[in-house]
Amino acid sequence: HIQEYKEKKIYKRKENGKKDDVPYQKIIDLYHEVLCPPCPRVRKLTQKRKSAIRARWTEKKTHRDLKGFWRPYFEYVRTLSWAMGKNQRNWKANIDWLTREETMVKMSEGQYG
Repeated sequence: HIQEYKEKKIYKRKENGKKDDVPYQKIIDLYHEVLCPPCPRVRKLTQKRKSAIRARWTEKKTHRDLKGFWRPYFEYVRTLSWAMGKNQRNWKANIDWLTREETMVKMSEGQYG
């Protein structure tokens, strides 16, 4: 019974969110297309970045849509002048900030804008 349980658990985990299902490079490509310049380009897709992208991709079904979620998300950020460097510090949004849970929650709640 233990082996059968383990096999079912492994199968379910693979089916529900295996790493290969997350289109990391396509999300990075959209980020580059929509926001670069002025935002900094991603030079290396690190494990930390993959982890953040994977977390956002899997946390909501609506986030698993490149054209329906990620493109509009990046296009909205593009309209925020302060996120494009027009602020006192010349700070610009980057992929790390954009894929933080807190950032996405605040964006969805209209706290930025």
